[in-house]
Amino acid sequence: MGLHNDVLGLARFMPNWKKQFLRDVKKPRKHAWFVTNLGGYGREAGKGHTKACRHCNGLTLDLRRDSRSLYTIVQICWQTSNATDFCSGHILSLNATGKLRNEFVAEAGKGSLLHPWLRWRSTMDRNYSYLEEAEREIAAFHGAEEGLLVGSVFEANVAVETALPQPGDVLLYDKLVHASTHEGMKKSRAKHRVEFLHNDLESFRDTIIDILENDGSIREGKSTVLVAVESIYSMGGDVCPLREIVDIGEKLCSRQGNIQFIVDDAYSVGVIGPKGSGLVRELGLEKHVAVVVHSYRKPSRTRIQAHARLFFETLTSHPLWNKTKSTSLIRVPLAEGWEKRPFLTHIMTVSTRQRYTYWLFVHLMAASYSVFPVPCPIVPIGQNRLRIIFHSNNTE
Repeated sequence: MGLHNDVLGLARFMPNWKKQFLRDVKKPRKHAWFVTNLGGYGREAGKGHTKACRHCNGLTLDLRRDSRSLYTIVQICWQTSNATDFCSGHILSLNATGKLRNEFVAEAGKGSLLHPWLRWRSTMDRNYSYLEEAEREIAAFHGAEEGLLVGSVFEANVAVETALPQPGDVLLYDKLVHASTHEGMKKSRAKHRVEFLHNDLESFRDTIIDILENDGSIREGKSTVLVAVESIYSMGGDVCPLREIVDIGEKLCSRQGNIQFIVDDAYSVGVIGPKGSGLVRELGLEKHVAVVVHSYRKPSRTRIQAHARLFFETLTSHPLWNKTKSTSLIRVPLAEGWEKRPFLTHIMTVSTRQRYTYWLFVHLMAASYSVFPVPCPIVPIGQNRLRIIFHSNNTE
């Protein structure tokens, strides 16, 4: 944890960044700020270069810094200093308490764990009863008929999207689904892959109507429409209108009954639903969704939503917030109407004028806030942002 109140400090930092923006961006002090305040970020990149520039070791690096296009490998400052972690995937913070290690050691002491050199299951010596028992428990927790353990969410998405679609089927997916979903769809036997606009119900409706009108096998119920969405989108933190999507899809395909839904629910586990069981169960859609992909490294729902609520309250009540927002210096999309949402997620994005995304990232690092920049091609051109992830051990 940081030396100051993590969430409050971060929320107060954003509107106040305007002062540093005016000083360091509009009237930049060349590269001294980078070298002096960022430690390795500026100095490590310049090692081994000649003294071609009095501001940095190398003319090429100097030009890249001027154009704000310098990319370097930055140390994980939340592990090597007192910086606060707002970027890692250690959302549950079990590594900070030792609880996970203690539970594993206790379970291993029972002698029931599978051999450590075997991964999940083997085609040669069949399944392990321990794994099958774990899969049954997980399925029951999520209100599902069956469960299957896979090495990672990425592998699970690839496997599902590759194996399920049959020849003649159509894959219909949200424009912003994860790269793993795209990887699986490329390997599938589906006849067509069709996208709809992100979280856009009208686009979803129009696309299904278009498929029904132009694809005879779908219209006649001989093939299936497989819809792929995510519960919480990891690069934006926005929530899928899942109930509405299911209602629209089932209504339009009610005669054929040939639409199925695949939900990547990884980022809602621990945050949403009974005992943190995810968005699908929160909405009571277990019987309407064919496949749900979960992950088990997510946070305590009550604490993480309290962090998000505190962040939004502090940010939007700041005296400089309205002025900062109106000048497009800082944008936090999920801050709009946050009070009316039934639940808040642990992922949110902050953006500024595109040219200065890395300046904001650098200033946050210097202020001991470790966040993650998300540039193109991870997101579309012109939509660079910083991603903030709250953790259960962040202080208030």
